[in-house]
Amino acid sequence: MQPSELDRLKEEANTRMVVAALVAAMTFASGFSVPGGYNGSDPDAGIAILLHKAMYNVFVICNSFAMYSSIIALVILLWTQINDPYVVENALSKSRLPLLVALAAMPLAFMAGVYVSITKLAWLAIVVLVLGSVALCIILSFYLLLYIPLGHKHPLVRRFNDLIIVLGISMSGSVTAGSGSAGGATTTPSADRGFDDRVYPRSLIPD
Repeated sequence: MQPSELDRLKEEANTRMVVAALVAAMTFASGFSVPGGYNGSDPDAGIAILLHKAMYNVFVICNSFAMYSSIIALVILLWTQINDPYVVENALSKSRLPLLVALAAMPLAFMAGVYVSITKLAWLAIVVLVLGSVALCIILSFYLLLYIPLGHKHPLVRRFNDLIIVLGISMSGSVTAGSGSAGGATTTPSADRGFDDRVYPRSLIPD
C-alpha cells in the first residue's frame, strides 16, 4: 500500500474518531441531565421524576446504547494510530457497526426524551415522533449508502441505491437552482447533460 493511501485511511479514521467522541460526550452529558429532572425530597431523592414512563425508559436505553457504542468505536479506532495498513483497514471495518449503532441510537434517545417531556400535548408529541422517524431513516440511508457498492447485483439493493441517489440529486438540484437564481450563475446544457450521462443513468435523473 502506498503512503498516500495510508494517509487517506488515517484521515478517515480521525474523522470517525471525532464523530465518536462527540457522540460519547453528548450522550454522557444527557445521561445526567435527564428529562423531567430528579426528585428533591425523601424518600425518592435523586430518583428521576419520569422513571416509570415508558418513553423515559426508551430514552435511557437508547442513550446508553449510543454512549457505549461510540466509546467502543473510539477504542477500535485507536488502533489506526499504528503504521500498519492492514491494521488500519481492519480497525475501520470493525468500527462501522458500533458507529452506526451510536448514530442511530442518539436521535432515538433525543426523540424519546423530548416526547416524554411534552406527552400531554398530543399534536406536538406526534410531530416530534414523525420528525424523529424521518430523520432516523435519512441518517441510516445515507450512512448505509457509504458501504454499499453502486453496482450491486441484488435488485432490492440496486433500487435502494437508486432511490438515495435520486433524492440526493433532487436535493442538490434544488439548492443549486436557488443559489443560481440568486447569484445569476448559468451552466451550459451540454455540460450538464454530459455529466449526468457519464455518472448517473438517464432514468435516475429527476425531471
